[in-house]
Amino acid sequence: ELRDTDKRLLSTLNPIGVLLSTQNFLSPPKHSYQEWRAALSKLIQSIHEYAERDTMIVSVDHEGEPFHRLPGPITVFPSALQYRKRAREVGRAMARELKQTGFNTTWAPVADVNWNPDNPIIGERAFGTLPEEVAEYASEFLAGLKEEQLLGCAKHYPGHGGADTDSHVGLPVLEISKDELRKRDLLPFARLIKEGIQLIMTAHIMFPQIDSQYPATFSKVILNDLLRKELSYSGVVVADDLNMEAVKSQMENEELISYALDATCDQFIVAHTSEGDWKRAVVLAENLVKGLKRNIISEDILHVSYGRIEKVVTALPQNDVIEIQRETFEEHQELAHHCKEL
Repeated sequence: ELRDTDKRLLSTLNPIGVLLSTQNFLSPPKHSYQEWRAALSKLIQSIHEYAERDTMIVSVDHEGEPFHRLPGPITVFPSALQYRKRAREVGRAMARELKQTGFNTTWAPVADVNWNPDNPIIGERAFGTLPEEVAEYASEFLAGLKEEQLLGCAKHYPGHGGADTDSHVGLPVLEISKDELRKRDLLPFARLIKEGIQLIMTAHIMFPQIDSQYPATFSKVILNDLLRKELSYSGVVVADDLNMEAVKSQMENEELISYALDATCDQFIVAHTSEGDWKRAVVLAENLVKGLKRNIISEDILHVSYGRIEKVVTALPQNDVIEIQRETFEEHQELAHHCKEL
């Protein structure tokens, strides 16, 4: 259920979307499937009402283990590395199950090339260690989502696979050149752009040889020059959670949002579990207003950004929630089991 702070936040900011996590679901065995689904439906309805929006991005991190948030009987698929040879089928199955619980967006596929064996956060979440295989399997997964009309998001641009630090706990620094990035990490994103991906999520990583001043999320070189101009991406860029330790301290900088918007970032995730967390989202919005008043933020940039967001949101499928039969869940669980055996 919405807390009072949630209600205030939704009605104050009128966000275009929400990201739900494990704590937002009632869980078995205390609550049955019908009970937690009914509670989730009521929660989503309340979110729409307080945000005063008929259409919103209603999203969840659902990419396979270890990022699985929903209770049973939603199928627990193994990691992307394990299901990659059946990525399209898995994408379809995930989309069916998410749609019938009220979601229209998942933060997947992972498009990172896991080329650093000491990477502490990507690992088997990636479809592989070679750019060609990641590009192939990630695009198959995206095709499965699209067949079932669920919105997907490629992450974490321009590539988190070489990091040796988890951006949840610190700011990774990658000493690689723009050419290295082009030849390896950018290839899956380039393929997904050709396949029509509409959302791309940034990585909170420093690339000093490319931009010595800003992490990728706030870098005009990495987002505007490389992603939009060189890779011809015209969709929405989403900043990964700004409450992650890699960038959390920078949120006190009033001009942070102006850097991001100027770099052509469009949307901002601010996950919150405590009072201080949700206040940061309000501060971010207040800084946007201050930036406009001080002419640090261009209204033209905002209009272009809003146009990109509006295009995605107005095209969100208005799914009729169709009950999945037990037999379908059993088929999906069998698929998950076979993926583990491959």
